[in-house]
Amino acid sequence: MPNAVDFDTYAEQFGGAIHLDFATQKPDTFSLYLSGYLQFINALSKQGLKNKRNETLSLQSGVTVELDSEAFAQRLGGRHYIGMSIGHFFSSVYLSSELFYRTRLFPNFGESPLLGGAVQEATSIGLAIDGSFWTEHAHVVGERILGVDVGDKTRVNYMLFLNYVMSILALHHELYHVVQGHCSVLNKLGLSGLVTEAKPYNIDPLYYKIAKKFELSADHASMTLLIRMILSDSDIHTATGKVNIPQRDRVRLAIIGAGLVSSSWFTLQQRSKISDKCHPDPRARFINFCMAARPELQTVQSAEFDDVIQLSIDDLASICVICNDLKIALDGINGGSFVDANDIDFEQNLPENVCELLDEEKYYY
Repeated sequence: MPNAVDFDTYAEQFGGAIHLDFATQKPDTFSLYLSGYLQFINALSKQGLKNKRNETLSLQSGVTVELDSEAFAQRLGGRHYIGMSIGHFFSSVYLSSELFYRTRLFPNFGESPLLGGAVQEATSIGLAIDGSFWTEHAHVVGERILGVDVGDKTRVNYMLFLNYVMSILALHHELYHVVQGHCSVLNKLGLSGLVTEAKPYNIDPLYYKIAKKFELSADHASMTLLIRMILSDSDIHTATGKVNIPQRDRVRLAIIGAGLVSSSWFTLQQRSKISDKCHPDPRARFINFCMAARPELQTVQSAEFDDVIQLSIDDLASICVICNDLKIALDGINGGSFVDANDIDFEQNLPENVCELLDEEKYYY
């Protein structure tokens, strides 16, 4: 596929593309607004914008039919492609709805609208859902996407927003691989330029450290953008008037979602026995997300955000009680002394040609 093509043609290598406007009969559904956000990303191509390596942003974005959770970015034929699999979207819906519909966690976010009836309380939740699960249970996700018909929508709205966070962070992350020019660097090193999340990059071990740098840089930028959107009330659900969640709680859910996403991809790799040296430890990624959020929250002249990061960490710790996958991924998250030195020391012993390609990018611990 040497030439620039549309996303549907590009996605054929992943089995094809799927369009998320399948729920247009209910115009307030999340899938419709995610579809609109993808259209917004594609529209950036018409503005003549350039990325940090002075390349014109010719963008195509979308969702593939893959049932395993994945997100990706690639530069091919002079065009950039970003997207995620429908499996990632399904997994985000499923996990967020399990937490808000089938547990009594987050009691200050309202009570589950389903517990006490036919729905039993979950005592164990898996973090990453294998693609084969959806062949039998896709209807569960469909029902939860369309929402729960109850009088008190509080818990439903929080579920929808956590789902939004987990999906939008993945898209922001891939967008910033493009904006920072990461795919182009890989191209110049003679590599495919395909950046993936649930699987390691297809690169020489010589470049593992640069891959980790790219991942943390994209994480940092994606969280920065999301927090700015929340603080300006320009995040999709709020801007469209579909949820009424205080900013403080939206920030809290954003940080929880960051921990869940990075841990989910790590868990998928562990289950598949994939040896991945391209992506940082999920604990290091979570710390990085938090450190990206902190300076944005400090711009607000209010004490209401002073403890929100710690509250989010406490929330994740409470999820660990019923989610062993998360406990393994974020083991010791309250300690702060667990970051692997190999996830910090990116630039030591990098080849000279790689150093020449890199600009200074932000990543924090």
